[in-house]
Amino acid sequence: MRSFVALLLCLGLSSQAVAQTKARRKVVVPTVVAPTKDRESPAAAGTATVAPDAPATSVDSALPAAAAHPARSEQLGAVIVVGLGVHSDDGTMRGSDRRSIQVTDETFDFSGQGRVFGTLGFLTGLRPRVRGGMSVRYFGGYEYSRSGGRAGDGKLGQLGEAVAQLQYVLPMYDRWDLVLGAEAGAALLVPGGAFQKEIQALQTQGASVWDVPRVGYLLGPQLAARYKVGQRLFVRGDLGLTWEQLFLFFTHDDVGAVQFEKTRRANIIRYALTVSLEVPL
Repeated sequence: MRSFVALLLCLGLSSQAVAQTKARRKVVVPTVVAPTKDRESPAAAGTATVAPDAPATSVDSALPAAAAHPARSEQLGAVIVVGLGVHSDDGTMRGSDRRSIQVTDETFDFSGQGRVFGTLGFLTGLRPRVRGGMSVRYFGGYEYSRSGGRAGDGKLGQLGEAVAQLQYVLPMYDRWDLVLGAEAGAALLVPGGAFQKEIQALQTQGASVWDVPRVGYLLGPQLAARYKVGQRLFVRGDLGLTWEQLFLFFTHDDVGAVQFEKTRRANIIRYALTVSLEVPL
């Protein structure tokens, strides 16, 4: 009898231990599953979730694009400019020849024969996107033709210019820049051809006409497009519109008993197309 009672007690204790073990497992399961549900709940509610490695992948993929198009500095460096251009001129010779009471009007319109000219300049940055400098141009022998087929075509001489320039460089697209600016300067004409012969003829007649280089001035806007070929080279194309005035004669003298006066100036509007290379220093 005692053995039977002991057996029942052992069975009761065993069943109780099994029940407690099952209860513990039920308690532990929610604690393990609960974090998983919490992590998935934002996605179920419509909130965007980012995988831990997603930011690293997106940043790495963006780096090549940024390196392919680096931001260009707005500060401009010093450059040497070398170029060739062609020009076409429209102008007016305004002058008169007075001998005593006889006055001859020597005004006529003319066109400058388009020829190649060379340019050499230096530009340096002054402020962000702003640069300034100097440039010289050489036109060679300057020849003109009277309008309307009138006689009197000729050569004035060797023409050169020295100008000061101020430019604003505006980045446009990729390697392209738009250049806006203005220039002003001085012109120098060394007499030659028909002009030189006229000076010598007046000197022979006794007039005090100087056989020296003639001077003038010029000014105009600038419009250009610039393309970056490499780290050390730019190609630039300019459209030029310049107004220039040259002083050819300004003589007042008494030749014998006759009062002599001769004045003449050339007013020129020049259209030019120039292709230049800019080499950074």
